[in-house]
Amino acid sequence: MPKKKKLMWTRLALNDRNELFYSHADRDEAIFTDEAIDEAAEKIVAREETGSPGRVGGTLETGISGEFVLVYDSTDSQIRILRILSAALP
Repeated sequence: MPKKKKLMWTRLALNDRNELFYSHADRDEAIFTDEAIDEAAEKIVAREETGSPGRVGGTLETGISGEFVLVYDSTDSQIRILRILSAALP
């Protein structure tokens, strides 16, 4: 069984997450979105989810609830969450 990779969040990704949380008018919706972000990140670490090639070389992207895109990179030992973007961005 392969060793589980370490999950790391960049400052930009944490800022994106914080802004998303506080941009929701409805607290339940904010919590739902935050939990969806957590689930997506954990699936990547558990290797249940593999992303598509990202818009920037060396990155991968995976969708979250059709609304957001989790941008990350991966090494042998860690997954680094780089950004959380709106899926509406080109």
